[in-house]
Amino acid sequence: SQKFHSVFLNIDPACWLQEGVRGNPAIYYTSSGTTPTLNQAYGGDGKMVYFDSRNANNGDSLRLISPKINTVGQSGLEVRFQWYHSLLNPEALTEGLQMQYSLDDGANWSDFGSLITRYNIANYWEKKSIALPAAVEDQSQVWLSFLFISNQSANCYLDEVEIIKTPTCARATQLNALALNDTQAQLSWNPPATIPTSGYLLEVRTRGDMGSGAQGLIFSGNIPTTESDTLLNIFEPYQNYYFSLKSICAPGDESDWSLPFVFHTTCDADQIPI
Repeated sequence: SQKFHSVFLNIDPACWLQEGVRGNPAIYYTSSGTTPTLNQAYGGDGKMVYFDSRNANNGDSLRLISPKINTVGQSGLEVRFQWYHSLLNPEALTEGLQMQYSLDDGANWSDFGSLITRYNIANYWEKKSIALPAAVEDQSQVWLSFLFISNQSANCYLDEVEIIKTPTCARATQLNALALNDTQAQLSWNPPATIPTSGYLLEVRTRGDMGSGAQGLIFSGNIPTTESDTLLNIFEPYQNYYFSLKSICAPGDESDWSLPFVFHTTCDADQIPI
């Protein structure tokens, strides 16, 4: 894993390196950033990766390449990291990060997963989990590339990279939320192929990681196995929220949190006279 806690501004962590792909964009390791304003790295300490997209040209790109990884005897792997979404410049739909892998020390790169855009309707850190393709399994040498792509709009932040074996308890997918009015929303999801025998734990937050405690927590509750949606009447008008849930297969056997879904409630109706 790499948390970027003790790196210097312009010096890559040990065995990591940068490779320019197009133009001359820059990466720094900082504890804060601008455009969007971020006063601390993920978790509140140490450094993070700061891709200076704002000062690059549209279409410029740069790879941040991991150390060599040995996956001999390993399968079912995924890469995880914290990614900062921001609501600046919603037209910048190709600004973000594309994951890649190489089996030949960077001579050839192949994409995996979809483009992770910097833009979203709120400012927040989100934990990304991307399955590594079968081609990288059981290999004596694999390199991963974090390919940053600029739209010359707003800067990109990344933190806390790790590669792990995918949990066996599967999580729900395709989370969605429909705001019915200013205080109600219908939250829904697609259950995993193997239904969790003990249901789900669901959280709604305004900030903070799922499972991180009371700060920013709006709702936490257990949902029966048979349910794939729930109606909540707990919200404030015209506010941003996000929710997620994790499967509970048995005591001590839980999935990761599903990728959070961000939504906002509608405006409260004005009373006459205004």
